[in-house]
Amino acid sequence: MKIDNMKILRRVLFLAFCLWFSAVAQSQAQSPKKIIAKADKAFFRDESEKALSLYEQALAAQPDNIKVNYRLGLLYLQFKQPHKAVPVLQKATKHAPEYRPEYTLNLAQAYQLNGNFDEAITQYQAALAKTNKRNETEIGNLNKKITECISGQNLRAQPISAEVHQITNALNSAASDHGPILFNNDKSLIFTSSRQAQAKKNPDENIYFSEFDGQNWSAPQAFPKPVNTSDHDAAAGISADGNTLYIYRFENGGDIYQMKRNGSTWGEPEEMPEPINSEFYEPSIFITADNQYAFFASDRYDGFGGLDLYITLRQPDGSWSEPMNLGSNINTEYDEDAPFVSADGMTLYFSSRGHNSMGGYDLFSSNSEGITWSKARNLGFPINSPFDDIYLVTTSDGNQGFFSSDRVGSVGEKDIYAVTFRSAIATDSLLAVAEPEPFPMKDTLVAAAKPAVQTITLRGKVTEAGLGSPLAAQLVLTEQNQLDSPVYANADSLSGGYQFVVTKGKKYSLVARKEGYFYATENLILPESFARDTLAKNFALKKIKTGAKLVLNNLFFEYNSDKLTASSRDELSRLYDLMEENAGLSVEISGHTDSRGSAAYNQALSLKRAQAVVNYLKEKGIATERLKAVGFGAQKPIASNKTENGRKQNRRTEFKVLHK
Repeated sequence: MKIDNMKILRRVLFLAFCLWFSAVAQSQAQSPKKIIAKADKAFFRDESEKALSLYEQALAAQPDNIKVNYRLGLLYLQFKQPHKAVPVLQKATKHAPEYRPEYTLNLAQAYQLNGNFDEAITQYQAALAKTNKRNETEIGNLNKKITECISGQNLRAQPISAEVHQITNALNSAASDHGPILFNNDKSLIFTSSRQAQAKKNPDENIYFSEFDGQNWSAPQAFPKPVNTSDHDAAAGISADGNTLYIYRFENGGDIYQMKRNGSTWGEPEEMPEPINSEFYEPSIFITADNQYAFFASDRYDGFGGLDLYITLRQPDGSWSEPMNLGSNINTEYDEDAPFVSADGMTLYFSSRGHNSMGGYDLFSSNSEGITWSKARNLGFPINSPFDDIYLVTTSDGNQGFFSSDRVGSVGEKDIYAVTFRSAIATDSLLAVAEPEPFPMKDTLVAAAKPAVQTITLRGKVTEAGLGSPLAAQLVLTEQNQLDSPVYANADSLSGGYQFVVTKGKKYSLVARKEGYFYATENLILPESFARDTLAKNFALKKIKTGAKLVLNNLFFEYNSDKLTASSRDELSRLYDLMEENAGLSVEISGHTDSRGSAAYNQALSLKRAQAVVNYLKEKGIATERLKAVGFGAQKPIASNKTENGRKQNRRTEFKVLHK
């Protein structure tokens, strides 16, 4: 029989085509699912640009996918693109099967940042209607947001006579450029930038300078050592003669340092003395040209809340007087930062999240009235925006200025902008903007007032350790006798700020946590005699990465024993949750003791205690191969063993990431 080779070949080719077409069709059908899986992985690894691209691809294939729309909205907000965030967050919120508060709040934020204040108010109102009337913190936060939107409406309806220009030359980069400082008759500019480290995951900042030739600013040059280091360095100010540089470093919670110039070289940094620096956070300073007055920001206990502005006077012996809070005309329960005084000494400029800000930091001014300052006045639109507008400095004649903003259109995370003031801006009628009335609330949503003597406002910030950048973390407050009734709050995504109302005479546990970071805990004991009405507690969360360590502050053992006490329950539970949420995590649990006792005994006891923690996690279902117990005894102290407080710090259990 004659074989028709051509017919066989056609059948083989047809069959191959069918198999290829089927495979392609199957691959295409699975493509959106695979893309979303890759996008989710990048999202949780903080690979934001990669996640954004993948979610956009997924949205093209599945335009009604709720999760894809929502996460795209979050990423658009992160990249300062609220106009893109609005439609996808609208869709996610509209089609969610049940009310999701985070959907509504992020949509409201997108509207606010986009300048759609009416729509933002509607969404914040919707969130208010769903908020438990006993949740005073959340009600306060939502009313603050509504007040900001009302301010935005008022300020935009009465624009001031000023022109704002983004500086398009080399001063701005794709990184963060902020904190401009003028000197040398306004011909020299110092600022802070992360441009050299923008490729890093967690870029450090350095200090740069540029010269003005009458037409343009020169390409910025980084200061050499010792001004810049491998860590975080930021410019805070410079003396009128240009020979003393003030810098901020993340030491002792954040302090100001000064450096003296000798010819063309700078000396080593010296910490500014008390009372300017303290155990608290001091991020900014301005010293007048005559070197007699220093204005600075600090979150010390005696303030109105958050960062406040203070003034201190130079004494005859060269020391600084006890600082004086600038008072309620300047300071609010929110943050005030970045003071600057005009060349004639008559006007104080600063930034605030309070007063009638339209969102984030707004720029304000206040006039000198002898020993006091007039009520803060918003510099208005278009200088201010719903984003962070901060670090204003003006030229010697007061006609122009520079400030930083992360508003829409910025080249990088923050950019330096120039503002030209017109003559009319100097009048009170254009500077003063009425404080908006609090948005009326339904009676059912008003929390019952408590006597001021009984309650304390607990507030603070959550930042990333080493960087100081804000984190939108979750805060969990638990009263010691009501362990099953925790209260939750979310730190603000732009500032990292949070707030609770707590009661005197009670004990609390406060936990800050965010996915991808170690949690942090703080035990609070508030006696009836506690004199202040505010308490600040800041958290700096460490990223979970190979080699990172966490001291388990709330693990306790019986004396000279490896038996865990009942009070360790919550810490153990949090540790288990951390292991569950990070399935790829392999860790070392290490025990440590003080130096009392023999080396052999301490080593054995520390190992037993570490093993007790490992055994707990194994019993809860964590795989053995993910856990390693080590006992170091007294070999690795973190404090002196000569004091009881030091020995207490050395008796600890640590958690170290071996593999992520």
